[in-house]
Amino acid sequence: MDHDSYRRNPTEAKIKGLDIEFLMWARDESQKRLFRNRVKRAVRKAWRKYSDPHKYVRKARSIWHSLTGGGSGTSSGGPRRRPEFRRA
Repeated sequence: MDHDSYRRNPTEAKIKGLDIEFLMWARDESQKRLFRNRVKRAVRKAWRKYSDPHKYVRKARSIWHSLTGGGSGTSSGGPRRRPEFRRA
């Protein structure tokens, strides 16, 4: 690396401010994932999505209830409440 440009040189133009293009390039390069890490993330995501058999049972039940009219077929998102504690 040439350090001459860091010395005082009256004939050399000095750069003021930040080089935005370089900073954007550096940010993009730093956020890139290595191929190995991309594969690991994809495998982990697929494993979490498809490995739990309870998810298949839950989905089958919701489809069954929607086909047979045994409920609204949609979940409230929270835990199931006992009938005496349901809101009117």
